[in-house]
Order: sequence, then C-alpha cells, then structure tokens
Amino acid sequence: MAASATFPAFEQDQYGNTEDRYLRELAPRLYRRPGRPITSYGLKVHPWNETTGAAYPWAAAL
Repeated sequence: MAASATFPAFEQDQYGNTEDRYLRELAPRLYRRPGRPITSYGLKVHPWNETTGAAYPWAAAL
C-alpha cells in the first residue's frame, strides 16, 4: 500500500503529471521520529539534496 502511494507521488506519468494526494493521505500512518518530518527517518528519497528538495518541497513538509 505504501509503495502504491509513493510511486505516483514522485514518478511522472505519460503526461508529465505526478499525484501526491495518496501519499499525503497515508503520511499520518507512516513512521516518523516524534516532531520530525517523514523524510527524517520513515521515507528516504535518494539522493535527498538541494535539487530533489526543490523538486519535491511538499515531501519535507509531510
């Protein structure tokens, strides 16, 4: 279930669109360190650097 929600959030479809709504709905149920965003421990995007952070700013806010 988590993979099915995560893949379309980061991978573009044939029209260049991504869909992060599924991952946003699932985010409260994913593990994270208390008081930290999901990318601090529960969800790893590799590489997570300035480029990927700028491309997916919503991921750091989950």
